[in-house]
This record gives sequence, C-alpha cells and structure tokens, in this order.
Amino acid sequence: MGLSKGQIPWNKGKKMDKKYCDNVKKHAKRGKDNTLSKAVIATNKLTNEEIEFGSICEAARMVGLANETSIVACLKGRAKSSAGYYWRYK
Repeated sequence: MGLSKGQIPWNKGKKMDKKYCDNVKKHAKRGKDNTLSKAVIATNKLTNEEIEFGSICEAARMVGLANETSIVACLKGRAKSSAGYYWRYK
C-alpha cells in the first residue's frame, strides 16, 4: 500500500532498530494480561483433562503448534479437534 500525496508515514521515514523492536516485545501484554485476548479451554481427547490458556496464541505455543489457525478453526466450528484437544472459549 502506497501513501497518497501529502501523507506522512507513521514512522516518519525512520528505520526501526533492534533495540526499539526488543523494547516493544518486552512491554507487550500477552495472554491473560492482554485485555483483547480471549481465554480458551483445551479438553484432552483421551483423558478429558481440561487446561485453561489465557489466549489462543499462548495455547498454540504450549501444545506445540506452529501457529494458531487450527485452534481458531475448532473454535469457529470448522474442525472438531486440533493437536489432540477439543477447543472452546472460556
């Protein structure tokens, strides 16, 4: 996406250095601390044990998925299970 004539880019042409990016990551709210995150509950298909996660991203990291798309598919009803768990919102 290009800028229209007269628009100023959000970073005003400055490059983001590693220190800035690390600082943003350090202070980012994740999981249950982020007010926009929705908690999810994973139910093991074999043992029916339930595990609660603060967010979908946190759940994907903990169960060893590369990304959260398969969990989202379960939550939206497009798939029955993912990574050996049934998924639902808290």
